[in-house]
Amino acid sequence: MIFSYGFGGSYRVGIPYAEELSVFTEQADLETEEIPDTYYFMWMDVGRAYFEPLIGYDIYEDIGAYDRDVLLIHGDADSIVPLSYSERALEVYPSARLEVISGAGHGFGGEDFARAMDYILEYLETNRV
Repeated sequence: MIFSYGFGGSYRVGIPYAEELSVFTEQADLETEEIPDTYYFMWMDVGRAYFEPLIGYDIYEDIGAYDRDVLLIHGDADSIVPLSYSERALEVYPSARLEVISGAGHGFGGEDFARAMDYILEYLETNRV
């Protein structure tokens, strides 16, 4: 089982923050020399070593190979990662379920956290191995 907060390890490979990442990753003719040595991104300084492997990378080409059940939980008020990313992932994963928490933003707190935990516990109970 893979468990991650948010869209998980995918953050590291550029699913969210697409607008900001596109400065470096969606330009086919981008030269690595054009990527700054350091860049303030996702509340930290990163640089060429972070962005260089992302140029032209499409995670959706890889996630379809994951053949286990997947639970996606997404808030429909997420201002960081658009809901459309999880909706697209739902179409790509061979066996996935998407639960959308109405009014929830990025990361869950309070009642949204409790709702997410309910989804997770139900998922784990029904998908015991």
